Order: sequence, then structure tokens, then C-alpha cells
Amino acid sequence: MNILRSIKKNLSDPKKRSLTLLIIYILFFIFVFVVLNSSSNSSTNNDAETHTLSIFDNYKNMNSYQYKIIYTTNNTVDIVEGTYYNKTSLLKFNNNRYYLENDLLYIIDNDYYYLSSIQYNINKLLNTNFYNIISSAKEESSTTFTDGVKKTNYKVNSNEFYNYYFDLDSAYEGSIDISTTSKDNYITNISIDLTNLNIDLTNIQIEYSNINNINSLEFNKENLIYRE
Repeated sequence: MNILRSIKKNLSDPKKRSLTLLIIYILFFIFVFVVLNSSSNSSTNNDAETHTLSIFDNYKNMNSYQYKIIYTTNNTVDIVEGTYYNKTSLLKFNNNRYYLENDLLYIIDNDYYYLSSIQYNINKLLNTNFYNIISSAKEESSTTFTDGVKKTNYKVNSNEFYNYYFDLDSAYEGSIDISTTSKDNYITNISIDLTNLNIDLTNIQIEYSNINNINSLEFNKENLIYRE
């Protein structure tokens, strides 16, 4: 109240009126600046929180990477190595080169390419497809290590995985175990334990590297001749 009386007194004094008004204006603009700046910072923080993607969103949105898929059966270990870029993939298996596009697999034979197939459904393990399985998995446990690496264990319904990967109906009970290794909110390794299915294929392991750091496949299908 004393401050208000002092302000009123100064405003009524012609000698002090101008200085008092100037001080009032300065204080007013300082107040407005503080309020607007606080509001802007709050909005920025909210936007940052809103746009922080989950580990599964990052996995789905990976647009390029190198990968190694290790298939373990009761008798053999097969390895597929490839590069994924912009929904297409160039890969090697059993000393043959393949090109994968729109879920269709082509073998590259010198200057020709033609539709082919191998015993493994590689397209089902590309991130844009496998996202539907891994994102719906039930998390069982997770451990974060001192170097920032996080290992998470999941369970997936056996029927759901079998129907998805093999395109066959099944009547399996229970679940299969899937574990992921991640760092900086990106999945770098997936291990799929299939022993509960009692089939020849017992494990699938997928390793990712150079995530989002590849600019091309260094391959142009248009330079080859398609053969029926």
C-alpha cells in the first residue's frame, strides 16, 4: 500500500511524473518479457517430450542399416548378410547375391536378375515388417548396463509368431522368448528363441549396424536384364 501511495504522490508531482511513468513502463515490459519467455520455454519442453520417439518407433523408422541374420537349426548355422536402404535390400546368402524389393526376392546372376526364393523369409525380419511383432510383445524384464546398453526380454504368443513368419496356421500353446539389445534408444540386436515350437529352426538372431547412415545400395536394378 505504501508503494501505491508513493506512486500516486509522484504522479501528481509534475517534476516526478515523467520519471515515474518511465519506471512503470520499464517494469511492465520486463514483466511481459519474463512471462513470454517462460511460456516459450514451457512450450519447447512440451514439444521435445511430445516428439521423443519410443524405441519401437525408432526401430520402425530406421530407413537404412547393415544387417546380419543368423539362422540356427538342429544341424546347421546359416548366415545372411545384407544392406537395407529405402525399403529395398541387397543381400548375400550361400555365395549368391539377392535383391529384395516389395517382399519379392530376386537372385542376381551376372547381367540378369530373376525371381527366386530361399528357405528363410528374410522379408519378414526387415524392421518395417517385424515391427508389428516386436511392438506387441509383452515385456518381461530389462537390464541397463553402465555403458548405456540395455537388454530387454519379451514374450510373444507362439501362434502369432508362427502364423506371421511361416504364413501357416498353427495350434501352438504358450509363447516364445525374444530379447533385444539396444543403445541410445535404438535396437542393435534381436534374438528369437524358437525351441518351444519344436521345429528344426531353433533360433534367429538379427544384428544391426550403421543405422540411418547409408545413402545408397550402390546397386541399380535398371542396369540388369530381367529374366522370367
